[in-house]
Amino acid sequence: MEQLLTTRELASRLRVSPTTVRHWTQAGLIPALKIKSNVYRYDFTAVRNALEKQRGELPKGGEGDED
Repeated sequence: MEQLLTTRELASRLRVSPTTVRHWTQAGLIPALKIKSNVYRYDFTAVRNALEKQRGELPKGGEGDED
């Protein structure tokens, strides 16, 4: 396991806001280790794998939608 990241560090690596990371955590979209109330740590590899898996499950937009 690599070093665990804070919400802010993960957001920086993913190029999203810390608020987005918190929303993804609350929605259960990314794995997180809860340290205490509203304090989480993240394994970057596990988060990246979860996001890639979800991305593969999403329908591709715009294909075949032309009239």
